[in-house]
Amino acid sequence: MATKKSESSERSLENYLYSSDKARMYALVQQMTIGAREALAKAVAGLRTLDVGAEEDVICGDDAIDELEEQIDQECLYSIAMRQPMREDLRYVYAVMKIITDIERIGDQAVNVAERLKEYVNDYHGRAPLPKIDDLLDVSRRCSEMIDDFLLALDKEDGGVLAVIREKRRETVRICRKCAESLMQRLSSPYLAETPAEIFIAIDLFRHLKRVADHLMNLGEKVYFIATGVSPLTLKRQLVSQGCSHEYSHPTESAK
Repeated sequence: MATKKSESSERSLENYLYSSDKARMYALVQQMTIGAREALAKAVAGLRTLDVGAEEDVICGDDAIDELEEQIDQECLYSIAMRQPMREDLRYVYAVMKIITDIERIGDQAVNVAERLKEYVNDYHGRAPLPKIDDLLDVSRRCSEMIDDFLLALDKEDGGVLAVIREKRRETVRICRKCAESLMQRLSSPYLAETPAEIFIAIDLFRHLKRVADHLMNLGEKVYFIATGVSPLTLKRQLVSQGCSHEYSHPTESAK
């Protein structure tokens, strides 16, 4: 009886200590996510002002996001080694280790946007906002909303966010594709107002923002996994069997 009581006390202590680990992990994930969101917003805002200095800040600031990724990774490994979390707790730690990869890649896409603007201003001597600038800003705003949805859902462990992000991503992807197709059609117009370089850069920017939306879909899946225990792969198979495979048409990037 004394042994069982001792084991129960030890487990209660481990649960208490893990709770502090979990709070620290969330705070770091929140900090990393906000950093990536602000980097993306600054990079896209620079498209209107053609502020290369702001874009340089985004590029230089990416190291801070990468450092947070490494710090969170170490926190997760420490928690697994020292607390030996079980069931839902282990699921949370595992998901966080996956989550930070997508957040880091959102930061990378912000850097890609910044670098493309620098190329436009410095190499092509761009002096006017790129075509479809309002649509680019609109897509960026939608991505920021999805980031906020993710953070709130992770805090509440609310798997319902997946349906919210899925719907918002669908509309975001539709806008990106529609704008890219419109820009491609302009190339064949005899009344082309922009240079081909301007059009191709704008198309690239929509591609980078679409990838942000793809990573946000991944984040929604990870929160769903935390809340329900259903893995993204299992969820994909379920939806494919229901004829909803188009929901998973987004690519998984293996490189930055």
